[in-house]
Amino acid sequence: MAGLVTGDSIVNPDAKLNEAGVNTIIDRVTKIDTEAKKVVLAGGDKLSYDKLVLGMGSRPIMPSIPGNDLEGIFMLRSLSHAEEIIRYLANRKPKKLTFIGAGFISLEVAILLKQSNPDFEITVVELLDYPLATMLDQELGERVGKYLEEKCLILKMGTRVTEILGQNKTVSGVKLDSGDIVRADMVFMNIGCKPNIELAIDAGLETGRCGIKVNRFLETSDPDILAAGDCADNPHFITGRPNPGALRGPAVIMGRLAAKHLAGYKIPFPGILNASACSLIDLNVASTGFNEQQAKLEGFEPVSATVD
Repeated sequence: MAGLVTGDSIVNPDAKLNEAGVNTIIDRVTKIDTEAKKVVLAGGDKLSYDKLVLGMGSRPIMPSIPGNDLEGIFMLRSLSHAEEIIRYLANRKPKKLTFIGAGFISLEVAILLKQSNPDFEITVVELLDYPLATMLDQELGERVGKYLEEKCLILKMGTRVTEILGQNKTVSGVKLDSGDIVRADMVFMNIGCKPNIELAIDAGLETGRCGIKVNRFLETSDPDILAAGDCADNPHFITGRPNPGALRGPAVIMGRLAAKHLAGYKIPFPGILNASACSLIDLNVASTGFNEQQAKLEGFEPVSATVD
């Protein structure tokens, strides 16, 4: 969206897979027949399998609030979303942008857009009390918030959007639980994601709190079907319990381990730590493992310290 790279430069072309001897098919799987060991495609074809790997990912959550179907509301999840945003910016030339959610994706995109056009008025609305709340403790999160406000963003923390307002079927603002209205020509929604597990459920595979249940070798309740990435019920490295992490790094590692499993090497997946980092103008922020609040919820008694 900032014009720093092209879409083609951040995806692996099909030709690269074909050259490696991988047969690529662009279609949608509508059913998994575990008894016949076949997958059914939307085009009507059926593919047999000895082993099947499910890497169906996740999709962004759209909250069920009034006005969520207006034109000018965008998700922040995929290349296609970025391309839609670029087109809307070019065609509609909005000036007031509102981001719902203050995670690192929202903040990085907000800052990139502000740097690309200093005339943008950008507001970030977050239900929790400070930005990057899933990454940082409150003390650090509030310091990040102060820095962002001093630099370029308007932050409204600890508040909830109750309605998205519109005129002529196009977004015109958001209404907060305080009753205040934030004018907006464009709204970005980034409040989390949920795993794509409908095919797995239809196939009778066991699911857990955060996705398709897998053992430490990524095998589902059907030993001939593996699952990896956002759609799997990933265990946390520290507790071993399911954790709703949905980051690129662990998904890549799980994909590699699934490939090694198919090649005859059973290497256990150690679990996720939700290590993440973001660049916010001149401030780099990173975290791994639990923050203080998360550690307390998991039953630990954390000790925290800061170094200036």
